[in-house]
Amino acid sequence: MKQIVKNTIVLLVITLVAGSLLAATYAITKNPIKQAEEQAEKEAFLAVFPEAAEFQDAEGPFHDTDSLTVGSVKRAKGTNGEELGVAVKVTTSAGYGGDIAMVIGIKADGTVSGLKILSASNESPGLGANCLKPEFQEQYAGKKAGLTYSKTGAEGNEIDAISGATITTRAVTSAVAAVLDMYEGGDGQ
Repeated sequence: MKQIVKNTIVLLVITLVAGSLLAATYAITKNPIKQAEEQAEKEAFLAVFPEAAEFQDAEGPFHDTDSLTVGSVKRAKGTNGEELGVAVKVTTSAGYGGDIAMVIGIKADGTVSGLKILSASNESPGLGANCLKPEFQEQYAGKKAGLTYSKTGAEGNEIDAISGATITTRAVTSAVAAVLDMYEGGDGQ
């Protein structure tokens, strides 16, 4: 009986020490992690609107759907204060490996100014993870509502699918298409 009590006390002490160390580590790293995430988001907004002088918080027709979560929405303003469009941070849960976070820029005329994928860490290495490559993301620029993808070579308002990663391509393209539809349906407001 004494051995059980002794082992219980030892395990309790180990658990308390480990929990305290974990809490201290979290407290120390919480702010730097948040700052790094905010910086990555700012860089993504600039990547989709490099000509923007500033970004202002905005609202608009953007809303969550079954597989899409809308995060930050920013109005991109030029050097003279002219409105260039809107940048929307979204996360889709429809990726092959789960969530894919991205920022989509939409010009005032309703076309995509750019796409920056922030994370797709659970997509298949060498397949779906290729969505992080600039050549995949760059093909969204200039596309408009009604966007689709093709496995046999893109034409017009289509995206060329990543070979062997149709689910990832579909997830990203559907997210961009949904944001474009929301923008068009809300008259960009």
